[in-house]
Amino acid sequence: MYRLLGILCLTFACSNIGQEQTKPRFNHAMLYVTNAEVSKGFYEKAFGMQFYKHLSEMVIFNEDLVNDTLAINITLMRLPGHKFNYEFAQSPIADDSTLSSPHYQHVGIEVKDIDASIEKAINAGAELAVAKRHLKAGDIEAKTVFFYGPDREMIELMQILEGDF
Repeated sequence: MYRLLGILCLTFACSNIGQEQTKPRFNHAMLYVTNAEVSKGFYEKAFGMQFYKHLSEMVIFNEDLVNDTLAINITLMRLPGHKFNYEFAQSPIADDSTLSSPHYQHVGIEVKDIDASIEKAINAGAELAVAKRHLKAGDIEAKTVFFYGPDREMIELMQILEGDF
């Protein structure tokens, strides 16, 4: 419950702040769910969130030119008037209390220059968790990288190349 309240407070606090185009902005918080439709209905009814987008496939563009295509089931929700996404990734392991994957319970921060942002994060003490990748999911193409923060919290930096997340 406290996690949800924190995310909702973060949404309200960060979504409508006018920022220059070059500054990072909070983009999303990701949560594993066992049934995206049930979660979608709950957040619509309980908090007035609105469906934004569904993603069913992700392509990871590897440097060796052998791309990986993954089936995904991701639902993006937003509060009216906000661009901050609440991301539901449907997974049968979501109800596994032993789940400790550091790669996907995270907050996403959108940046304009991922390479400069990577350098800045490392200089601030961030620890690399997942190296920079080039991805495409639906109409969204992005470069992403995952870091651990000082308390091992997962942070994703993403530079949107095409589309809107």
